[in-house]
Amino acid sequence: MNTHRAALFPSSVSTLLVYLFLSLIFIARESCAQGLSDVLDSPAMYKLYDNSGRSTANTNKNAEDHSNFGSIWRDHKGANALTTWLGVHIYGFKIVSSLARLATEYASAEVILSNNDRVRVNITVQVPRPSYAIMAQYKTLESFNRFRPPLLDSIAEQSIQIQGLDATYYRTRSGECSLLFNVERLGIVNLRVEKCINSRVMMDIAKHLNFERLNQKLTS
Repeated sequence: MNTHRAALFPSSVSTLLVYLFLSLIFIARESCAQGLSDVLDSPAMYKLYDNSGRSTANTNKNAEDHSNFGSIWRDHKGANALTTWLGVHIYGFKIVSSLARLATEYASAEVILSNNDRVRVNITVQVPRPSYAIMAQYKTLESFNRFRPPLLDSIAEQSIQIQGLDATYYRTRSGECSLLFNVERLGIVNLRVEKCINSRVMMDIAKHLNFERLNQKLTS
């Protein structure tokens, strides 16, 4: 009987050690995951800096600071302010559709403008959530990278200036052309036409957009 118990004892200890080891792994994984979540949602993540070193974020996760920037995170109506600030109501053009969205990584507002010749220009304003701003800064968010190569299938690009702002003009393999501007809070403004022959219309709209007001609202 004693011999039988002695044979079973090592097996029981081994089983206990295996359970203990697996438990420690599970706890460690949960702690790491929680730790990452805490870092992303920490106040430090909501205080970012632009190239000049000035603070570019003073809002919390729930946007309770009542700033203009904070207002876009409350609901899709708040996100809709992005195109309002940009001033998309332009003489000679009508808005044929509009859409605002609050996604996990960003807020965006999109409108399609059409002129009397039925040339349509798509305008998108997109800003990363504060907790994703560092990823946007280092270009690791597909939701932002889709507006630029290599996700954008560009066959030609050119740096230009409009209203004193740097922009990149892209021509894609499918025949589309677009303009990409960088704005405050690591946001972007993208204009797009389905046919590059209509790029002149896109450029004309870009010259009338109120980038100054958009940037002022994003930093206040």
